[in-house]
Amino acid sequence: MIFCFGMIKTGTSSLREALRQLGYAIHASPFNPRLRRRFACGDYSLGTEGGTVFSDLLIATHWRQLHHTHAGARVILTVRDAASWLWSVQTWLGNVPEKSTAFSLINEYCGGDLSEDGLLTMYLRHNRFVSEACNPIVMDICGSESNELWSQLIGGLQHRFPHERPAK
Repeated sequence: MIFCFGMIKTGTSSLREALRQLGYAIHASPFNPRLRRRFACGDYSLGTEGGTVFSDLLIATHWRQLHHTHAGARVILTVRDAASWLWSVQTWLGNVPEKSTAFSLINEYCGGDLSEDGLLTMYLRHNRFVSEACNPIVMDICGSESNELWSQLIGGLQHRFPHERPAK
């Protein structure tokens, strides 16, 4: 089992796609309602076999419980420069309806503080705590140190990294 505990806008979609192309089964979508209901009831047992990838906002915001329940799972933490992450997530939040699951998850994880300071504090704290608790493979989507890891992981695949969404 593999968890990506990276926050949104850190390359989690690209990582999922690369792992999917490598043959891994991707079992969680960012806002999987079934998993969300189970998590709300305190059930973090995923009941899947090894080699399954769980990633994105719902997974990242429940990292403590998932790491505790699945202590032997491999963990990847995708990160990026805090200033570029802040710009990207603020742009994303500006396009997400306030009543959406995505907005609700990030707002709850930030303790209701979606200000610049609130978002940055949450992002830096999240990365620090996941790094300290999970001993993850850290992949910086913009950092030169991770370029070799990304090349090895997605070299020869059809998918480009970082993931580029088509222009609207």
